[in-house]
Amino acid sequence: VGFVDPGTGRATSLELGEEVANGFAAGQDGSVYLVSVEALYRLGADRAGRPEVRWRTEYDRGTRQKDGQASRGSGTTPTLLPDGLVAIADNAEPRMNVQFYDTAEGALVCQRAVFEDGESATETALVAVGGGGVVVENNAGYTGPRRTVLGRTTPGGLARVDVADGTCDVAWTSEVAAPSAGPRVSLETGLVYTYAKRRSL
Repeated sequence: VGFVDPGTGRATSLELGEEVANGFAAGQDGSVYLVSVEALYRLGADRAGRPEVRWRTEYDRGTRQKDGQASRGSGTTPTLLPDGLVAIADNAEPRMNVQFYDTAEGALVCQRAVFEDGESATETALVAVGGGGVVVENNAGYTGPRRTVLGRTTPGGLARVDVADGTCDVAWTSEVAAPSAGPRVSLETGLVYTYAKRRSL
């Protein structure tokens, strides 16, 4: 990871020693959050303008790279939420968890398993849906466009997970199969938009 001083253009970098296969999120305080295949990080810059690790928290990266993922570990970019929370999905077996962490210290606040045993993986960012909730999409089984031809589709599913008072709850689930599309949420209408692929066999 690197930091460029906007005044001087001087660039410095820090080697984490771990694969990073997803994007990062920037907080209003200047902190940057990223998830490697092994841990969730909060990063910042020290007084000399060099990047530094503020905290590192390992998560359950599972035992393998699941079909539907580009790497072993979390397939999500961190999603920042109000009240000092950051959310990711892990890669646990038999079901992945949507997890909420405290941004101050990196402590796990709560987690909730989603989708079916042996059929849960995601390679898209969690979508914030207001105060303390996220929508997660199930990409399990998607290995490329050929996986959805001839009437086939993936196990699929969407779920909303909310956090309140340190407790996670699944607010709703849907069986809609969206093999590789990142969902979007309209806060004005309360609707979730995604590309779906129905089974026709």
